[in-house]
Amino acid sequence: MKKLKFLLLLAATALLASAGNAQGIKGGSKFLIDTLQSRYMNEPRVICIYLPKDYSDSVQYPVVFATDGQIIADGHYRALLDSMIDRKIIPPVILAGAYSNDKPVPVNLSYRNYEYVETLKSADPKLKDLLVNHIGFFTKELIPYIEARYSISKERGSRFFYGVSNGAGFGITLSKLHPELFSELICFSPLGEEVKSIRWRSGVSPTLHIAYGSNEDFAFDKYLALLKKLKKEKYSYTAIVYNGGHERLKWEKEFVRELGSIFANRR
Repeated sequence: MKKLKFLLLLAATALLASAGNAQGIKGGSKFLIDTLQSRYMNEPRVICIYLPKDYSDSVQYPVVFATDGQIIADGHYRALLDSMIDRKIIPPVILAGAYSNDKPVPVNLSYRNYEYVETLKSADPKLKDLLVNHIGFFTKELIPYIEARYSISKERGSRFFYGVSNGAGFGITLSKLHPELFSELICFSPLGEEVKSIRWRSGVSPTLHIAYGSNEDFAFDKYLALLKKLKKEKYSYTAIVYNGGHERLKWEKEFVRELGSIFANRR
């Protein structure tokens, strides 16, 4: 019964989002909601996809794959990307975000935490394999699914990851296992990755872009440990401390700023 309710909720979310997106500006960018039946997660997973204005199958676009797609689907990211592209700060890009499973589990956590967090362990058979399964979903289902349906560059240099909080930590964990996937990791307020085990081979080390808030006192030690590790191993990274806390609006602004900076450095 619980699984049925969850499936119905996913379907309702997709229908509502699609209805809202149908009101978008004609001829402008598009924001689509799709559902992928995942063999790894044993359930449907909702995906949001941003397509830039004048999208064409004859163009191979840079792509950003993201966690917590439900955050991206609130409409702010579409407006921000539209503005950045119109002002030629960034080229037209595609953004694909996979929704997380926020269904609660005991101890004030959710399935999302166990899907994302490398340092979180559980003896519960329903939870202990979620991280490994989610990595399989992301690498073997989500990415191929988006690549098969949209005109996306297959070059590593045109493939980015974006995540916040535990979703950012997941990106770092994912990249340790699959460094060939992304050239840039945009990871804001990253939590949950195992810092000591971070290793990238020479030649496939991504550039890690970190931002966190000046008011995130609870996580300063974790952020500083990550930066110390990156510096010690001489990995490529940038680090910004913004004025604020662990909050979505700050991450949105930092995302477009960082994306603009990445493309500016490539000119």
